[in-house]
Amino acid sequence: MIEDLAAQARTEHFEIAAVTTDVLDQANAVRRLYPDLDLDLADAVSVALAADYETNEVLTLDRRGFRAVTPLTEHEAFRVLPGDLH
Repeated sequence: MIEDLAAQARTEHFEIAAVTTDVLDQANAVRRLYPDLDLDLADAVSVALAADYETNEVLTLDRRGFRAVTPLTEHEAFRVLPGDLH
């Protein structure tokens, strides 16, 4: 899967987002909003990046957290890919 992502990123089908200190601060705020979920760094950063890109779509194989967390945008729920493609 990682090789496929890298190959597609090279052809500019999508962008690999930069994780800045602002994104990390937002991710930490997300973790504080949902302490019972014990979100890991990758999930919390994904929530923060989704807000920065104003989307509800996230690419992950760990769907648990994204079914319980509300996006920081106007969206009602996350669209978890690749699972929600069907």
